[in-house]
Amino acid sequence: MPDPLSAGQLRAVAQLHRRAFPGFFLTRLGPAFLRAYYRLILEDEGGIFLSLGDGENPRGFAAGFVNPERFYAGMRAARGRFLGPVILALLRRPVLIGRLMGRVLSVEAGQRRGGDETAELASLAVDPQARRHGAGRELVEAFCYQARARGARRVELSTDREGNEAVLGFYRGLGFHVREEFDDGSGRRMLRLVRALDP
Repeated sequence: MPDPLSAGQLRAVAQLHRRAFPGFFLTRLGPAFLRAYYRLILEDEGGIFLSLGDGENPRGFAAGFVNPERFYAGMRAARGRFLGPVILALLRRPVLIGRLMGRVLSVEAGQRRGGDETAELASLAVDPQARRHGAGRELVEAFCYQARARGARRVELSTDREGNEAVLGFYRGLGFHVREEFDDGSGRRMLRLVRALDP
């Protein structure tokens, strides 16, 4: 059964994120950025952060929040805590500048969607060595349960449109369907999936 995640697990969560999502944009921003991002979710009043496994070494986690509009407004207000990690990442990889600008636009768009009846599943990560044993399903179901308990009527998430059949099949099997297709601001085609929560 997933447990609430604590601040003491943020370093391990950042490490797990990097193993689960090698080469992804947030991963390329570095562990300091990941720790700051996940700390913001942990501190958010609507934050839902669940982990599976040992406290020190989770084998999976689900992170997100109720009311994306409020969360992204808070993220924009807290942008100072991301400045140092982002500057370091851009100095190491200047090619990320275009992607970063696209993500900033995406955050701005997030401020205009999803009120307190919507929860966003922002990250679902399972250690590559622990996959195919039901951990992802268990985390998603626990996240949906927590979201419903906080008054959400739907859970949304975003994922790649191209080359992502296994992930799309996984979420469809859990009751998600495609709500819309969009561009993340950097030319990457994405799908927004949604699952209605039973009252």
